[in-house]
Amino acid sequence: MSRIHRKLPPKSTAIGIAFSGGLDTRCAVAWMSRQALDVYAYTADLAQPDETSVTDIPPLATQHGAKEHDSSIAAMPCAR
Repeated sequence: MSRIHRKLPPKSTAIGIAFSGGLDTRCAVAWMSRQALDVYAYTADLAQPDETSVTDIPPLATQHGAKEHDSSIAAMPCAR
């Protein structure tokens, strides 16, 4: 999944997205899944002050159509 797509790829293509849980990434996941793409979301704990818990984010990804959400990188804070 190390490619930037300039146009919509074929159906069932696996797509990875950095998922923050905000409105824009929720919409992107929902739209891509409705286009029959296999969306995989990834989240990193960047210690953003507006997030009470990074563990609240993965369910949002799957609720909006992601096949899977990788929260293993959420356990590795990048900045504190």
